[in-house]
Amino acid sequence: MYLFEPALKPYAYYDRFLISLFHTMSALTTVGYNTVNLGNLIPISLMTLTLIMFFGASPSGTGGGLKSTTTSAVFAFVKSKLSMKRDIYLFGHRLPTYRVDNALTTLILYSFFLLAGSYLLSATDPDKDYMQLIFEAASALGTVGLSTGITAGLSAAGKIVLIFLMYFGRVGVLTIGFAMLMRMKERTKPLFEQEEDLAI
Repeated sequence: MYLFEPALKPYAYYDRFLISLFHTMSALTTVGYNTVNLGNLIPISLMTLTLIMFFGASPSGTGGGLKSTTTSAVFAFVKSKLSMKRDIYLFGHRLPTYRVDNALTTLILYSFFLLAGSYLLSATDPDKDYMQLIFEAASALGTVGLSTGITAGLSAAGKIVLIFLMYFGRVGVLTIGFAMLMRMKERTKPLFEQEEDLAI
């Protein structure tokens, strides 16, 4: 943003740096504050902020996003596999298998919800810029609160999509995934097992 964003060119170098840093931290910690109109940003700046919102905050806070621990666990998994190692290590410490499994599951589910949300938004509001729709979807899923200013102009269906993304992001994609999986497991349980459960 500091180097390439034309919307920040009128500002002095020091102010431009502070604005870039502020918006990066605002997206990273998912606090949702902005000091410039995000609707005027070029696509590369919006994509940068979208990626930052995607990875999100650390789990000790209330911020959204994929979380730093999940990202580091996935990074350790990829690094270990590329190094042909069976166990997953991060900074010399072995990560438990269930932690890595949770991180990979969260990454897949989070990516699915983001892609599905942006896909549905592009279907409900085809007149809007796609990069801005992805930004809105990432902001909603990460419960960030940033917007390019198109939220009020979205269709009713598009606003419902954003509501569901915010709900999934706040409750947690892993929690939603586990709940869906358990319901599917109960429905597909063989009949004799259901009869045993009723008997108990």
